Amino acid sequence: MSEARDMPRRLPQGCVEDRDRHGNLRIYFRTNGKPKVRLRAKPWTPEFMAEYETARGDTLPAQRKGIHPGTWRWLCVRYFTECADYLRLDDRTKRVRRGFWKARFVNRLRLAPLSCSATSRSQN
Repeated sequence: MSEARDMPRRLPQGCVEDRDRHGNLRIYFRTNGKPKVRLRAKPWTPEFMAEYETARGDTLPAQRKGIHPGTWRWLCVRYFTECADYLRLDDRTKRVRRGFWKARFVNRLRLAPLSCSATSRSQN
């Protein structure tokens, strides 16, 4: 019981208690415009404070906009910038080839991940 008296009753700023569907009490860190982050350690312990600081510090990876690795668009961009065979082509041929790949894959499968089924379809 001395542990309970030593611990502050309030949670740090931004922390909320929430009950899940089974009635278990969970603690989350919430801030405007960001998803809530579950803090799994017991409140006010060093582990809890480390989790809290991490959540407060916004160390969660932000969603990147643009080209995602492993997608068809990423593959096409790498082909256009790194493939020696493509770079040796005439400008007109490059433009035609780029238009073909753009119409074929980038517009249809904008961010579809590379997979065996997608590769086999492109070979037909």
